[in-house]
Amino acid sequence: MDLNKINLSLEAQGDNRLIKAHSSDSLEMPWDKIRSRPPLIVAQSQTGRQISPDSFFMCFLAFLQLQAGLGLLGVNIWTMIRKYPYTIMISFVIDNTYFSIPGACLCFFGFWIAVSTMNQRSSQFLSLLIVFICLSTILLVTSSYVGFLFKSKLEPKNETLLSEIKKTEFISSMGQSLVQYDKIKIHKFAWDVTQKRLECCGIFNASDWIILREKIPDSCCQMGNCTESNSYKNNCVPFVAHEIYWYKLFISSLNVMVVAIHILSLIIIGLVYYWRRS
Repeated sequence: MDLNKINLSLEAQGDNRLIKAHSSDSLEMPWDKIRSRPPLIVAQSQTGRQISPDSFFMCFLAFLQLQAGLGLLGVNIWTMIRKYPYTIMISFVIDNTYFSIPGACLCFFGFWIAVSTMNQRSSQFLSLLIVFICLSTILLVTSSYVGFLFKSKLEPKNETLLSEIKKTEFISSMGQSLVQYDKIKIHKFAWDVTQKRLECCGIFNASDWIILREKIPDSCCQMGNCTESNSYKNNCVPFVAHEIYWYKLFISSLNVMVVAIHILSLIIIGLVYYWRRS
């Protein structure tokens, strides 16, 4: 009996403790006392998050490098995909994307170094950052130069253009691809995509196909059963040249913009170096 009384008394005490205990869902929670406490305010110098001018500008520089790298790399990949059928028909010894893509990749290295040294007082990695930006600038200037070499003002449906294009290897290269139409699938794909996209037919006209294979590809017409009478009347040479020209011009112009960003980045690095040394 004594044990039962002791257990009952302990249970009663436990119930009283539970009743007196405050929970977050209880109406007995002393909210007034909690609300009356002033919020804890810590000085910025004690938080370790002090924002100095050099940290701010390094953050801005990292943002510039990241945006330049992403934009340049994305546009280069897009133009390579769009130019893919043309690069099969026309062999390029050198293209400006060969320099733009490495230049864009170097921007990511610049972003990484800028983020890593953002809150450091040391200037030892700034020289490495300058090297990456200068290398990227050299590659982008070279890419722009290669792109602007192909700078004839090409207008579609301009008949006088053919005499200018004959000076290049456009026609001979497209002729070699035309011969491979029925032999190699990749050349068939390139010509079908080009003729459908640009609404053109053959190097000069539909008779090129008749001489070669006695049948005009269906890609030369809007509908199937393509004949010389219902085929596209435009020849593909000036249209392909015009497309390639504008892609090169677009990449070259974008390179110039990124070079301007690099120059601004070098100015920012000079200011950061001065602040950290002083």
